[in-house]
Amino acid sequence: MFREATVFAGHLQVVEKELTQWQRSIDSSFTNIRNIMLSPLPRVYEEGHNGLAVPSEPEPTMVGGDVQVEQLVSAAQETRKRLDVEVIQPIKQWMVAYRTIAVSGHGSCD
Repeated sequence: MFREATVFAGHLQVVEKELTQWQRSIDSSFTNIRNIMLSPLPRVYEEGHNGLAVPSEPEPTMVGGDVQVEQLVSAAQETRKRLDVEVIQPIKQWMVAYRTIAVSGHGSCD
């Protein structure tokens, strides 16, 4: 039984490390998404009467259109918070319980 828990603990350590790294990258990811949403799409240009390039549309179109980009900040915060509370903290709690049993010697029954 403890051997199974030890194998599972190894998997959890890998997942916890990956989730913590992902949690740190959330802000930069959401910042990049925000920057893209606020960027104008490159316009199509056509050859004008005098041979010069002329944009086919007078104004560039924003990638995000009517997206409320300020919501991305709160979405990033909420994602980080929920990842921590609902996933990372329970993993840490399980690992503390596992280590407690391992140190006490009760896990050596296998």
